[in-house]
Amino acid sequence: MTRHRPGSSTRRASSARGFTLVELAIVVTIIGILATIGIYSVYKYIQHAKASEAAEIVGSIKAGQEAYYDETFQYLPIGANSPTNYYPASPASASGKIKIQWGEPSPTGCTNCGTQYAALGVLPAAPVIFRYSCYVGIAGGNPNDGVPSGIGATSPYSGTTATTQAFYVVNGVSDLLGDGAPMSYVTGTNLMGDLNSQNIGQ
Repeated sequence: MTRHRPGSSTRRASSARGFTLVELAIVVTIIGILATIGIYSVYKYIQHAKASEAAEIVGSIKAGQEAYYDETFQYLPIGANSPTNYYPASPASASGKIKIQWGEPSPTGCTNCGTQYAALGVLPAAPVIFRYSCYVGIAGGNPNDGVPSGIGATSPYSGTTATTQAFYVVNGVSDLLGDGAPMSYVTGTNLMGDLNSQNIGQ
C-alpha cells in the first residue's frame, strides 16, 4: 500500500504551474522592444554604410579641385557651375535604390561633367548611389549659392555670406529613404576642413 505524504500533491501541482497571461505579455513586450532596437540599429548602420560612398567621392573631388588650383590658380566649374546640375543623374530618379556607373552620359543636362570630373582625377570604378554637383565661386561670393535647393537640407554655410577667397562647394545627394524629401546630403568645401552630412540614418 502506497502512502502519500500530506501536501505532496499540492507541491507538485504548484511546481508544474505555467506562465500567467501577464507574464507572457511582459516577455512579448520585452522581445518586441529588443527587436525594434535591433532593427533600428541595423537600419542606421546600412544608411551610414551607403553614405560612406559620398564621403569618399566628395573628398576626392575636393582633392582634385585643390590639385587643379595648384596648377592653374583657379578652381574648375562643373556642369555650367550650377549646384543642381548633378552627375551622373538627378537624385530624384530613384537615387536611393538605383546605382549608376560613373562615366555614363548624364540625363540631367550636365554637359561634359564626366570629362570635367576626369580632369580632376575623379573616376570611381564602382557604380554610385549618390549624385554629385560642384559649384565654384570667386572671392566675395556667397557659398550658400552652392547648396542645392529642394532637397530639404539646411545650408552649413549660413554664417558666411561673402568669402575672402575663391571657393568651391561639393555636394552629394541621394534619396536613401525613398520618400522624396528630405534627401540625404553630404557636402564639403575648401572653406571648412570637415564634411557636413544631413538626413542620414535618422
